[in-house]
Amino acid sequence: MNKILIVDDNATNIKLIKRSLDKDLYQFLDASSGQEAIDIFIEMQPDLILLDIQMPLMDGYQVATIINSHMGNIYCPIIFVTAFSEEESLSKSLQSGGDDFITKPIKINVLESKVAAHLRIRELSQEVNNQKRELMVINQQLAHDQKLIKHYFDNTFKQNYIDDDLFRSNISPQSVFAGDLVLSEKVNEHCYYIMVADFTGHGLTASMGTLPLSILFRQFAQKGFDADKIAELINLEFSALLPVGIFCAAAIIKYQVDEQMIQVWNGGLPNLYYLSKDGIIKETLKSTSLSLGIVPREQFIAQQKTIRFQPGDAIFAHTDGVIESINKHNDMFTEKRLEKELTTDVDNRFDHILNTLNNYIEHTAQTDDITMVEIYAERVG
Repeated sequence: MNKILIVDDNATNIKLIKRSLDKDLYQFLDASSGQEAIDIFIEMQPDLILLDIQMPLMDGYQVATIINSHMGNIYCPIIFVTAFSEEESLSKSLQSGGDDFITKPIKINVLESKVAAHLRIRELSQEVNNQKRELMVINQQLAHDQKLIKHYFDNTFKQNYIDDDLFRSNISPQSVFAGDLVLSEKVNEHCYYIMVADFTGHGLTASMGTLPLSILFRQFAQKGFDADKIAELINLEFSALLPVGIFCAAAIIKYQVDEQMIQVWNGGLPNLYYLSKDGIIKETLKSTSLSLGIVPREQFIAQQKTIRFQPGDAIFAHTDGVIESINKHNDMFTEKRLEKELTTDVDNRFDHILNTLNNYIEHTAQTDDITMVEIYAERVG
């Protein structure tokens, strides 16, 4: 039952209002002065206030101003009851924090309709406030969960082997969690593995597959399997693990330094590039297999490319976020532009491409994760 506070220094007016409203719908509180109204509001928290303007010591406008200062997030409509003109009442009512007014003599149907309407507005306001509180709790929980998950992800990928003389990588995620990742593993002084992966989708949904992929990749790399064998084994696990519609485009590279040999398997990523010391594209390494997790073992065919890696050679790999990046004119970076930039600054190729791409995008929002990797043959020979 809604509580209505009636404020008037004339007891007869209070009785008249009570008789005009349905006592079965409302609980009535009354005050004969401004200070009493303020005290009752603070203690009883009424749902609506019918407030007379002309009162001694403290008029209705002053009372409304003080009550509004105590409301906080709680919306309590104030309807002034006045004998003043409509224009004057409306202006002062709004200035003092009132929501409406009723002129004297009071018309019962007008009083009933305005009370009902403002109580409905209060009810809607309470629903909105409740939803805001619920959303705040949910957002706080999500922020906490994201912090924990990010900590877990960061610690997991700290296991990557890092050697700037062998390779460089850069990941620019679209959001907090990336569906792109770069994994690297050192088996011994002569054998290294690198994997570039791009899961479908964006954000946390796309990134959920990165943790099991990290575990599987390291496990199979430490066993010394060839690149295509690792792809087959990961696909076997992913075809059973990943939900429908989620899969992983990837490239797996096995780098055997002592044999001057590099194995490249590309399943669903854009073209990889085998570059000479002079910056010439010696070979374009196209995707030869399906992405991981699409088809079962018996339908999955992994084909790798074996390259004799000469001093100064390099392999450049990237996800589709690079060539599909758009500028302020909504034009894509494109594969053709990437190939041109690959041969432009041979001595600083990786930084050159990264800077060129960043300048191309400028302040345009990313539409995908952006990942690049370059592998060098500096230690060969």
